[in-house]
Amino acid sequence: MPPANPSSPRLATALARGGISTAIGVWGRFVLQFGTVIIVARIIGPVEYGFAAIVLVFSSISELLRGSGLASAVLQRRDLTDAIASRVHFISCAVGAVLGVALVAAAPAVGSLIGDQRVATYSPALAAVLVCAGVAAVPTALFSRNLRFHALAAIDFGAAALGCAVAVALAVTGWGAASLVWQAVAVAAVQCGAVLIVGRWRPTRPAPREAARPYVSFGLNAAVTQTARYVSQNLDRVLLGAAGSSAAVGMYAQAMQLIQLPVAQLSAPLQRVIIPGLSRLQGEGERYRNYFRRVLALFTLVLWPVLALVALLAPEIIGILFGEAWLASAALMRLLLGVGFAAPLVFAASWVFVSTGNARAQSALTVGIAVFTIPAILLGLQHGAGGMAIAVSAASLASTVPALVLACRRSPLRAGDVLGPLLWPTVVTVLAAGSAALAISFTGTPLVRLLLGGGVALAVAGAAIAGIPPIRASARSLLALVRKRTPDSD
Repeated sequence: MPPANPSSPRLATALARGGISTAIGVWGRFVLQFGTVIIVARIIGPVEYGFAAIVLVFSSISELLRGSGLASAVLQRRDLTDAIASRVHFISCAVGAVLGVALVAAAPAVGSLIGDQRVATYSPALAAVLVCAGVAAVPTALFSRNLRFHALAAIDFGAAALGCAVAVALAVTGWGAASLVWQAVAVAAVQCGAVLIVGRWRPTRPAPREAARPYVSFGLNAAVTQTARYVSQNLDRVLLGAAGSSAAVGMYAQAMQLIQLPVAQLSAPLQRVIIPGLSRLQGEGERYRNYFRRVLALFTLVLWPVLALVALLAPEIIGILFGEAWLASAALMRLLLGVGFAAPLVFAASWVFVSTGNARAQSALTVGIAVFTIPAILLGLQHGAGGMAIAVSAASLASTVPALVLACRRSPLRAGDVLGPLLWPTVVTVLAAGSAALAISFTGTPLVRLLLGGGVALAVAGAAIAGIPPIRASARSLLALVRKRTPDSD
């Protein structure tokens, strides 16, 4: 089982270095995946892409399994043993298998709902994705618990590379939506096989049920949270597919994906690092708060300017990269901007709940948010994809308030720890986006507008970061920590 917690300087350095290596791997995957999305979307078109987006809603349950409540319990709790980890692992495997069988059984009904029975054809492959995710959940969590971020980043990058190659090869040879389905299968299979082969942990005789009960209880509460979040985040595509056309779903899914891509590239490495870090800082309120503030500031400082620029240049990005057939998704991207801006705050609340073991509070909050979000989605559906985008953005922004209030009540955090880190990222975002908007107002050429707007925004953001003392000091602190020039400053 994982060794005792390292000393504070070693922990801080390991987490910082782990965050850097994980971020490099995630951004490498981003380049691969974004390039693949461009190629495949151009080849198969909005209709086939829209059908694939509906089908892959069900395979995305695999991400819930891989980062499940059971896996979170493995990361969060300090009393983990091999026997308990084995018990949790076998439960995770069983859950993946049950969900896979349920998916195959439900596929014909889903196909009837959206008017395309290919769902049943692809369901066994999608079920395999769920099985792989269930098997890989605990071994993957142990990589993070043991601070083996380099190995995990390499595994994820290799899986993504193979999946992208599969998708492009199949799309070029005329497989249509199936190219994206088999991409998901390839990624899941490689990730599962690699964590089992590379990982040093092997399941042993499982612990008695009583010993694993706290883990299962934590996992069940977290599962309720994740399921409610999953439904509220994916119901929009399924309902659009049932009420409209696959082309409309394709436009909406493409817009949502372009908003969520930068969110995913940042949240994945940060979550792998901050949850183990915050979990080990329980009982050390001041260090907990400092570490939380620094990571939230970093998250928003990088993400918000990027999202603002993407929304500003949406027509140019869509037209140049994806072609004129996809231009309708540009307006949807702008309407979905609230989803991206809300993401760091929602993730931050989740970090707090998981690291402090407050799964029950998180479950209650997420279910409450879902109860509010689902009616908003149904209301937005009355007005097509545009109405859906507005409803989802509004619900996302509204959900941040109760999430952060409850997170502060259940942790050492204060209101200033949540609101303070947002000040300078907001300033940088306004300056960068405003400067880019002014720059592109003088030209009408899409390529020139894209290059000019992006260049001006990057230059202004860089100058603002270099010129704002608190942000400059934070950046220097992070670099010094990675280079081992200073002790733990948290």
